[in-house]
Amino acid sequence: MNHNTLLEIIKSRRSIRKFKSHEVPKDKIRSILEAGCWAPSFANSQPWNFIVVDDPALKERMFLATAHHEILEAPASIIVTVDPEKDMVHHILDGANATMNMLLMAHYLKLGAVWVGVLGLKAEDLVKEALNIPPNIRVISIIPIGEAAEFPSSTRKNLEELVFWNTYGFGGFLP
Repeated sequence: MNHNTLLEIIKSRRSIRKFKSHEVPKDKIRSILEAGCWAPSFANSQPWNFIVVDDPALKERMFLATAHHEILEAPASIIVTVDPEKDMVHHILDGANATMNMLLMAHYLKLGAVWVGVLGLKAEDLVKEALNIPPNIRVISIIPIGEAAEFPSSTRKNLEELVFWNTYGFGGFLP
């Protein structure tokens, strides 16, 4: 794959909030999970664990905890958790890296997905309770996954508005 193909995958990924009811093949879920395992982490600590939820009763409990309808609509969700004891400082960033890798892999596999954040909210405690997650483990994200039933557009700022060379606010982007 050349860099243009990878950049196109990154640029075309969208947050999908409406899903078709088709089951997600287990081999695709496995590929998404493997992408999460290969995310970068501080000192290779790999502080994450992933929980796949496709049980309707558990999906209902997570929906009640978060009020995100995507969890109910998607055939499956992946819950990204991290153990702060494996890396006291960077565990949240490591979990975010794993989440992003999984979102990109889902898109590459022609599936829709969205990042549902629960970190630090009351929802985190309710999700932990629903899934028997120990109190010391943090819930970083919930990723509802399925066949997309929508294809939203997106815009981004120009690179020239966001990049500075050698110092903040000075120099601008050099082509």
